[in-house]
Amino acid sequence: MNTPAMNTPAEQHTSIWDTQTADEFWAAMDEPYERFVEAWGGSESALDKWLPAQLPGGERALDLNCGSGRHSVLLSEHYRSVLAVDISGRIIDRARKDRARPHISYEARGNLDVTPERDGLFDAVLSVYGFHMAAPFETALRHIRSLVAPGGVAVVYTAVDTGEWGSPDWHVDRAFGSARYLYGTTGDPHATADLLRFWLDPRWLETVAAAPPPTRDDFHRACAEIFPGCDLTDGPYPDNCAMSWRAPAAS
Repeated sequence: MNTPAMNTPAEQHTSIWDTQTADEFWAAMDEPYERFVEAWGGSESALDKWLPAQLPGGERALDLNCGSGRHSVLLSEHYRSVLAVDISGRIIDRARKDRARPHISYEARGNLDVTPERDGLFDAVLSVYGFHMAAPFETALRHIRSLVAPGGVAVVYTAVDTGEWGSPDWHVDRAFGSARYLYGTTGDPHATADLLRFWLDPRWLETVAAAPPPTRDDFHRACAEIFPGCDLTDGPYPDNCAMSWRAPAAS
């Protein structure tokens, strides 16, 4: 299998995940993605148990790069209103169709298009995967902090580069390893095939190559600097890391 050459995290961030690219990708892949993520969600108990504990509840929440809205629904169970944004109008249409809720507003917007001046501040800002794809990761983290209201929370769950992100073979091995895990926990051959179809799609490989995530050490360092006192959690998978932070209350 021919896979594109990978950049290394040290190289300059170059995002190719613009609206056109995202819409073209999701036009082909939203059905396989939805099938495997539904099966994966049922098996991903560590993440599903961790997230709600980070969400104390309140008035307004923001879901960045919301995809088809799975975590937007989770936010809606804890907050009175949810703004959920994704750069792809195609995947936003999917979210509106499959996960419409009266107090969730799905909008086709990039993460950096959400600003305090336009949208105000939020009691919770959530980003599950992909926060680094639209901007250098420290810029993305600072932007997330700028959107959190006094006393609110920021929650980021991300892949991290364990040192092999630049290897195409590593991404192939990761896909097959994840497929084996999914099949072993669900017994669903169709969802397993959909996972492989998604993670081995050349367009997806090109996308992740263009925007590598931070290393674990860099993520820890940046979060400690930008979110003083934050809680950092490694796992539940070897190439994942999570951060939660509560902003100081208004004086």
